Amino acid sequence: MGLCVFKTNDMRRCVAHALTNRTCSVDETGQPKPPGLFFVHDSGVYLMSNGSPGDKREPEKPDSHMYVAYADGCNPNIGNFDSWYGRSRDLVGGDDFVEFIDITPAWLTACDEFEEFHVDVGATTFMHEFAKPRAAK
Repeated sequence: MGLCVFKTNDMRRCVAHALTNRTCSVDETGQPKPPGLFFVHDSGVYLMSNGSPGDKREPEKPDSHMYVAYADGCNPNIGNFDSWYGRSRDLVGGDDFVEFIDITPAWLTACDEFEEFHVDVGATTFMHEFAKPRAAK
C-alpha cells in the first residue's frame, strides 16, 4: 500500500462542488449527507465530489463523465494500461472501493494554500492531509 498524491489545483473543483451542491444528497435513511469527497479505486485512483447533482465534465452532454481528480500516476487517460493500472494496484491494492472523506469550507482555503493532498492507504489504515505549502507571493 502507499501514498496517493493529488494536486490541489485538480481537486479544488471537487471540493467546491461538494460544498455547494447539496440538492437531493441524502443517505439511505433520508438524512442529508455531509459534504465530502469520494476516494475511489476502479479505473485508476481518484477523488470526486459527493454533491448532487453530480459534477459532469461537460454538463451540456447527457452522457458526460463526472469530473474527477486523479492521483499522480493513476490516470487511465495518460500512459499505457500497465503503467496506470500497476501504479494504482501498488498504491491501494487490487480491489475496487469507495471511501468517504468529510470536508468543510476550510478545505477550499487549504486547496489554495497547499500544492498537494495526500491519502496514505495502509492495510488497516486510511489517513489524509494537505502537504507542500505554496510559496508566499
